[in-house]
Amino acid sequence: MVELMKTASGRIVSQKEIRSRRPAYRKLLVRALKELNKDGDPEHATSIPAVIKWISMQYEVKNIKMAGQCIWRAAQKAVEENKLKQVRRSFILCNKKRNQRETKRRTTARRSKRREDQPRSTESPVVERSLEPEKLPRVNGLKHDHMWQFETRNYGWVDYQPDASDTVEDVYQDYLSNRGHTDVRAVRSGRWEYLVDFLAMKQTNIHHDSHTIRNIRRIPRTRLELVLRESAHLSVFPDVSRSQTKNNKELNPMSKQLVWFITGASRGLGKSLAEEAVARGDIVLGTARNTSVEIKGVTLFKLDVSASQEEIDRVAKEALALHGRVDVLVNNAGYGQLGPVEHVTESAARDQFETNFFGAWKVIKAFLPSFREKKSGHVINISSVAGIAPGAGSGIYAASKFALEGLSEALVQEMAPFNVKVTIVEPGGFRTEFLSASSIRKDEKRDPAYDETANKVISTLESMEGKQRGDPAKASKAIVDVAKESNPPLRLILGPDAFSRTQAKLNRLNEEMARYEKVTNGTDF
Repeated sequence: MVELMKTASGRIVSQKEIRSRRPAYRKLLVRALKELNKDGDPEHATSIPAVIKWISMQYEVKNIKMAGQCIWRAAQKAVEENKLKQVRRSFILCNKKRNQRETKRRTTARRSKRREDQPRSTESPVVERSLEPEKLPRVNGLKHDHMWQFETRNYGWVDYQPDASDTVEDVYQDYLSNRGHTDVRAVRSGRWEYLVDFLAMKQTNIHHDSHTIRNIRRIPRTRLELVLRESAHLSVFPDVSRSQTKNNKELNPMSKQLVWFITGASRGLGKSLAEEAVARGDIVLGTARNTSVEIKGVTLFKLDVSASQEEIDRVAKEALALHGRVDVLVNNAGYGQLGPVEHVTESAARDQFETNFFGAWKVIKAFLPSFREKKSGHVINISSVAGIAPGAGSGIYAASKFALEGLSEALVQEMAPFNVKVTIVEPGGFRTEFLSASSIRKDEKRDPAYDETANKVISTLESMEGKQRGDPAKASKAIVDVAKESNPPLRLILGPDAFSRTQAKLNRLNEEMARYEKVTNGTDF
């Protein structure tokens, strides 16, 4: 079978024919400049990397470096023949008629500004607007109260705070005035590190409609896109070659789209976390004992974490095969066993550990080989404030969480050489279903001997159902933020109540250590 392919000139030839032919980079250069720089604007000349990027999206380019060298030589020769004009290391087409029309248009716009009876022109050589300036989206709506930053080659990410009244074009103009000094490559906003090369904006007609900024034409839609949730959407491509984008994770937005695997994702904090991750553009896989529950954007696997290691391995294998990887593993499935230590039965205690500790341990074991192989991954174990500062009546539950936290602290050291992160989440009281009958097990018979301790605490917890101060949506948001950090914390305490209980525990520990310091240090030979 003869393999056919498309040449740079658009002809369909066989693979055998193409071997003896050189790619028509001269024609491709002109075609790319016509597409990327239609107005021939000298202020926004097109660079060679942008040309290479355009060509690589239209045609198969096997050697990006060689293509860049050929295009550069072709551009230099075209400049000598006065077919192109060079602006620094970028180029524009020498189209005299088009440039004359552009000059006339700009002159007319400048003249209208000098007339008091004429409204100020909203037309810009950089961005064409469809609405009046006051109706354009403002920066404060785009950034969601987060800091914008420029990424520079010399200084890394540099803070940049625009005025709240600035429009998208104002940010771009400021970018142009600064890039000569800082060599700006991209921009990000707050916790979402989006690739947004504003150089691409000069080639885009931007229209604002229903809180959406979208690409209308000229720039092919690619997998590289900027998504500003709820306020704006702008598809762009970077001014870098395909190899640079592929190898540089900082510049590759696809590396920021995470694949989650969340146990116990059908309700409570697990469901809220799954919904938040989906809303942030991530892929979410989850487990549930009852898969009849539908969560938009979430793929559910039927699994009880107390199942055998073989069953858990099977589900993990299916999940990994679905998207080729899992980036974030969240051990969320669990329940609470309440009651005085004296009265909790052995079978109830074993069941508690089977789910809260052994279940999480088996799920971790199923995914660690994949994490080690790709040298990345994040294990997030949902513990509790009881896992660091337990109260009366929660001894067995707290013990299962203490075990999970001990495993996590050892695991983070074992996984450090493989760049696998571990985070323990310690939430306080959140308005989930955790205190409902489906998530809490307890003996209905109360021993009066514990009325002032365990029984009192259990009664307080029962009265708090549906009245907890914690917002699960905000907790989920914090967890997703941490998952996207390059250096996440080992412990994430959530909720003022959890913070105060943990602080009190640390104060007691420090006080006891200080009081018995001499005893502690006086036990050596």
